Amino acid sequence: MIAAIPAERAWLTFGTEPSDGECFRSAVGHFALSRSQSIRSDEGYVRIGTAATTSISLSVCHTALPCDLAFGCTCVQSEVMMQAEHRDLIEQIARLLEEVDVRAGADFSGVGIIVADSFDSLPLINLRPTNSLLEDAETATALARISHHWHEHHDGFHVLTPGLKIEKVAQYFSPPIVPEVRIDRQKRFGGRYLAALFGSMIPHVLATGISSRDFGVAVFQRGDEKYHRAAGEAQPISGNAHQ
Repeated sequence: MIAAIPAERAWLTFGTEPSDGECFRSAVGHFALSRSQSIRSDEGYVRIGTAATTSISLSVCHTALPCDLAFGCTCVQSEVMMQAEHRDLIEQIARLLEEVDVRAGADFSGVGIIVADSFDSLPLINLRPTNSLLEDAETATALARISHHWHEHHDGFHVLTPGLKIEKVAQYFSPPIVPEVRIDRQKRFGGRYLAALFGSMIPHVLATGISSRDFGVAVFQRGDEKYHRAAGEAQPISGNAHQ
């Protein structure tokens, strides 16, 4: 499990403004008053601190608030729950990919997955005449069985539901290039890595992930690499998933 951060030191970071502006303002004001602290805006982040008070703007690109505030603001509570769900999903995907690697054996050909809550609009096309598996096996076992160069469904990406059930296999995945996404070219990645990275930005895609013997394992969400284990490193994922 990902290590918990003490509440007094933890800050919630939002990629967009809270939906309920009045609730947000009221909660921030209440927290500052109860703690006898002032509010300041620092590099686009609203923080609680001892600096002189400045105006709170809901138009900032990112908003950071201490976890204590979540209990006084419904919009923050909702964001906390969403972030927790995202962390859980990242960890589940990482564990799934690690398990596929183990179960596939020595001739593992690698695997790429897309987890989405809707599939119709994704830039996918079948690589093979069939895109489903006849066998009814656990997801990790099913993916491990097809992740060999001799299997007709080994190539491309496999599409999973939010519950990590297989929806489609062997899909050519062609997401658009996203210029603003940061690419770490120190890593020895290939085309599947970039497809997963860019593809994680597509609407309805909850996360993407890849695994190969030469590269290792990576999980992406919203254009960020949330988890990475380099090839040759120990497999346990505890503490490796980053926010």
